[in-house]
Amino acid sequence: MLSLRKVGAAVIQEIAKDEADTTQTVTLTYQLPSEVVQALQEEAARNGRSLEDEILQFLSKTLPRPKPATPEEIERRKVRFRRFIGAWNSGDPHSSDNERIDADLAREYGEGLDSYGSSDAT
Repeated sequence: MLSLRKVGAAVIQEIAKDEADTTQTVTLTYQLPSEVVQALQEEAARNGRSLEDEILQFLSKTLPRPKPATPEEIERRKVRFRRFIGAWNSGDPHSSDNERIDADLAREYGEGLDSYGSSDAT
Protein backbone atom coordinates (compact mmCIF):
# COMPACT_ATOMS: atom_id res chain seq x y z
CA MET A 1 0.00 0.00 0.00
CA LEU A 2 1.25 3.48 -0.81
CA SER A 3 1.87 5.83 2.07
CA LEU A 4 0.83 9.45 2.01
CA ARG A 5 4.49 10.43 2.21
CA LYS A 6 5.32 8.39 -0.90
CA VAL A 7 2.40 9.87 -2.81
CA GLY A 8 3.50 13.36 -1.78
CA ALA A 9 7.06 12.61 -2.85
CA ALA A 10 5.78 11.36 -6.22
CA VAL A 11 3.76 14.55 -6.72
CA ILE A 12 6.77 16.70 -5.85
CA GLN A 13 8.99 14.71 -8.22
CA GLU A 14 6.47 15.04 -11.02
CA ILE A 15 6.17 18.80 -10.53
CA ALA A 16 9.94 19.10 -10.29
CA LYS A 17 10.24 17.46 -13.72
CA ASP A 18 8.92 20.67 -15.24
CA GLU A 19 11.63 22.65 -13.52
CA ALA A 20 14.30 20.07 -14.36
CA ASP A 21 13.25 20.15 -18.00
CA THR A 22 14.13 23.84 -18.21
CA THR A 23 17.32 23.97 -16.12
CA GLN A 24 20.74 22.46 -16.49
CA THR A 25 23.97 22.43 -14.57
CA VAL A 26 27.07 23.70 -16.35
CA THR A 27 30.59 23.85 -15.01
CA LEU A 28 32.50 26.90 -16.20
CA THR A 29 36.15 27.72 -15.74
CA TYR A 30 37.30 31.31 -16.07
CA GLN A 31 40.54 33.07 -15.34
CA LEU A 32 39.65 36.26 -13.51
CA PRO A 33 41.93 39.11 -12.54
CA SER A 34 43.05 38.81 -8.93
CA GLU A 35 41.31 42.05 -7.97
CA VAL A 36 37.98 40.69 -9.23
CA VAL A 37 38.49 37.45 -7.30
CA GLN A 38 39.44 39.42 -4.19
CA ALA A 39 36.35 41.62 -4.48
CA LEU A 40 34.13 38.55 -4.90
CA GLN A 41 35.77 36.82 -1.92
CA GLU A 42 35.26 39.89 0.26
CA GLU A 43 31.62 40.16 -0.79
CA ALA A 44 31.11 36.44 -0.16
CA ALA A 45 32.60 36.79 3.33
CA ARG A 46 30.32 39.78 4.08
CA ASN A 47 27.31 37.76 2.97
CA GLY A 48 28.37 34.50 4.65
CA ARG A 49 28.50 32.63 1.35
CA SER A 50 31.09 30.58 -0.47
CA LEU A 51 32.81 32.14 -3.47
CA GLU A 52 30.81 29.87 -5.76
CA ASP A 53 27.52 30.86 -4.13
CA GLU A 54 28.45 34.52 -4.31
CA ILE A 55 29.16 34.25 -8.04
CA LEU A 56 25.87 32.40 -8.57
CA GLN A 57 24.01 35.07 -6.59
CA PHE A 58 25.68 37.83 -8.61
CA LEU A 59 24.79 36.17 -11.90
CA SER A 60 21.23 35.49 -10.75
CA LYS A 61 20.74 39.18 -9.96
CA THR A 62 22.46 40.39 -13.12
CA LEU A 63 21.13 38.09 -15.83
CA PRO A 64 17.65 38.41 -17.28
CA ARG A 65 14.93 36.47 -15.50
CA PRO A 66 13.23 33.54 -17.23
CA LYS A 67 9.99 34.37 -18.95
CA PRO A 68 6.86 33.62 -16.94
CA ALA A 69 5.01 30.47 -17.90
CA THR A 70 2.53 30.88 -20.72
CA PRO A 71 -1.15 30.10 -20.08
CA GLU A 72 -0.63 26.90 -22.07
CA GLU A 73 2.30 25.90 -19.86
CA ILE A 74 0.32 26.62 -16.71
CA GLU A 75 -2.53 24.47 -17.98
CA ARG A 76 -0.13 21.65 -18.87
CA ARG A 77 1.26 21.74 -15.32
CA LYS A 78 -2.24 21.68 -13.86
CA VAL A 79 -3.14 18.66 -15.98
CA ARG A 80 -0.01 16.83 -14.82
CA PHE A 81 -0.80 17.67 -11.19
CA ARG A 82 -4.46 16.61 -11.47
CA ARG A 83 -3.38 13.09 -12.43
CA PHE A 84 -2.55 12.58 -8.77
CA ILE A 85 -5.92 13.68 -7.39
CA GLY A 86 -7.61 10.58 -6.05
CA ALA A 87 -4.58 8.43 -6.84
CA TRP A 88 -4.36 7.17 -3.29
CA ASN A 89 -7.00 5.42 -1.22
CA SER A 90 -6.15 4.91 2.44
CA GLY A 91 -9.01 2.47 2.90
CA ASP A 92 -10.08 4.59 5.89
CA PRO A 93 -13.34 6.51 5.36
CA HIS A 94 -12.28 8.96 8.07
CA SER A 95 -8.84 9.74 6.61
CA SER A 96 -9.95 13.26 5.64
CA ASP A 97 -10.72 14.18 9.26
CA ASN A 98 -8.87 17.45 9.86
CA GLU A 99 -8.02 16.69 13.49
CA ARG A 100 -6.46 13.37 12.48
CA ILE A 101 -4.57 15.07 9.66
CA ASP A 102 -3.25 17.68 12.08
CA ALA A 103 -2.17 14.94 14.52
CA ASP A 104 -0.49 12.98 11.69
CA LEU A 105 1.37 16.09 10.52
CA ALA A 106 2.48 16.93 14.06
CA ARG A 107 3.72 13.36 14.51
CA GLU A 108 5.54 13.32 11.17
CA TYR A 109 7.16 16.71 11.67
CA GLY A 110 8.11 15.68 15.18
CA GLU A 111 10.01 12.73 13.71
CA GLY A 112 12.02 15.08 11.48
CA LEU A 113 12.40 15.04 7.74
CA ASP A 114 15.67 13.11 7.50
CA SER A 115 13.95 10.15 5.90
CA TYR A 116 11.96 12.28 3.40
CA GLY A 117 12.04 10.66 0.02
CA SER A 118 13.96 7.59 1.16
CA SER A 119 12.75 4.22 -0.03
CA ASP A 120 12.13 2.93 3.50
CA ALA A 121 9.88 5.85 4.52
CA THR A 122 6.26 4.87 5.01
